[in-house]
Amino acid sequence: MLKLGSKKDHGIDYKCTIRLLDDNEVLECEFQSYHKGKLLLDFVFNRLNLVETDYFALRYVDQNKQRHWLDPNKNILRQIKNLSPILFCFRVKFYPADPLRLQEEITRYQLFLQLRRDLLHGRLYCSQADAAILAAYIVQAEIGDYDPTKHYGNYISDFKILLKQTPKIEEKIMEHHPTLKNHTPLMAETAFLKKAAVLDTYGVDPHPVKSPLSGLKLPTCCPEDHPSTRTLEETVQESRTSSGGQHEPREDVATINTCLRHDGLGPNTIQTPQASLPAQ
Repeated sequence: MLKLGSKKDHGIDYKCTIRLLDDNEVLECEFQSYHKGKLLLDFVFNRLNLVETDYFALRYVDQNKQRHWLDPNKNILRQIKNLSPILFCFRVKFYPADPLRLQEEITRYQLFLQLRRDLLHGRLYCSQADAAILAAYIVQAEIGDYDPTKHYGNYISDFKILLKQTPKIEEKIMEHHPTLKNHTPLMAETAFLKKAAVLDTYGVDPHPVKSPLSGLKLPTCCPEDHPSTRTLEETVQESRTSSGGQHEPREDVATINTCLRHDGLGPNTIQTPQASLPAQ
């Protein structure tokens, strides 16, 4: 077996797959054992024509189902170890404090795609009213103005936008959609960014933890990486239900919300608030 980074394997090409924020777009890339993460990032940036690159990174899931960010300054193989197949996901790592101040339209669009994923996978947690408005912006960007000759019945059910998309909230989305008449896709996406950026969970990545004394097991990865994993909200809610059906607080369950926001202090500014239970 060849030792990682040895001179013997410098001629070997390794192949990897990179999933972009648009699920319909996948890139294939080759690298060699001595290459660092920057090679893969630059490859993606060039393909997407991204100039404002500080906000983005590549993520992978190791053999223990834990998520990691690929360090651009370190050797690729030494980070992913024996991962096979080699799969990366291109994601927003640092969220701009004010998305509308981004210079490039393509950067804003990539952020829009990320926030759309955050909404779908429950990371952009918000009230049903806010979720319905955000979803209406997405629908407007996708299909344009409401047309009663085309959009009848529950046409929103054709879209998978929210983690818990019920018929009731779909009705609210259909109420908002006609009010966005004459909004171009760019206008709808911009309005989405503006509203999402003021939510408390904008740029927050939840990490569930538990006390060693507790027997409760919580997911350590987001549902996006493991669709079969229940959401943190569902798990905590279940843990709170006593035999009498009442909801009692659990002091040994918490979520560490790591804020990855670019607040003008540099892209490596990370704020970690005190652990707290998610809003009910």
